[in-house]
Amino acid sequence: LRPTLLDNLGLVAALRWQAEEACGSANIELEIDAPEEEEVPLSPDAGIAIFRAVQETLTNMLKHSKATRARMYIRNGPNGLTVQINDNGIGIAPDAMVRSGAHGLQQMRFRMRAIGGEVSTVRSPDGGTETTIRYRPAPAGPS
Repeated sequence: LRPTLLDNLGLVAALRWQAEEACGSANIELEIDAPEEEEVPLSPDAGIAIFRAVQETLTNMLKHSKATRARMYIRNGPNGLTVQINDNGIGIAPDAMVRSGAHGLQQMRFRMRAIGGEVSTVRSPDGGTETTIRYRPAPAGPS
């Protein structure tokens, strides 16, 4: 299902709203580094996949991390779109990606691969978890 936020606000604003709501409900201090006005032109499938990957990242942070601070970074440039979410929590378990029950992480990877993107979730060197979502649209064909 396509979230109405994407249609009403666009991807960047929808991601900003989603992070503010999630962190606000859990009293997690949030820093967002994202373009204020720039909208990212994406296919509907790409927009949904990225939105859902960020949603799963935030859900995992709230459920598992014990974080008190988070940062979301969004950039769209010549190399495509990057969304990175860091927290200062306990860090992702080393076996989380292969563990039975890690369906959300596997679903994120599946969604992003389906649109030609990628997602990585790692334990940050200074603690916490870092999730990076990357999407580079295929070049437009001849007109």
